[in-house]
Amino acid sequence: MKHNQIAGFAWSQATTNDLSGNLYKAVKLDANGAAVIAAATDVAVGIQQTVPKAAGGSITIESDGVALCLAGAAVTIGTEVSIMANGKVEDKNASNTVIGVALTSAVSGDVFSVKLRNM
Repeated sequence: MKHNQIAGFAWSQATTNDLSGNLYKAVKLDANGAAVIAAATDVAVGIQQTVPKAAGGSITIESDGVALCLAGAAVTIGTEVSIMANGKVEDKNASNTVIGVALTSAVSGDVFSVKLRNM
């Protein structure tokens, strides 16, 4: 299945941690305004779409439109998806933050397309 990304609203944000291994995971802003990986019940600001050139560098965050996400469990096309504790995405979990709707199916470790809700 082809993975699609249609930019809606993407922006650049500084990080303080090394996020180089976290491509396509949900992110939030910490108390200092730096992007960090979002946990299951956090209010995410978007999905990390680029790898920083260095620890503490900037990343691109997609907050609206169709974004590529990293599956942490099986995902079914057409279902709402939510954030897992590690920033990965899964089929909706009632106690976790819902971020959008899966446009492709995926298994854990796959990169797949999600229509983000305005985050």
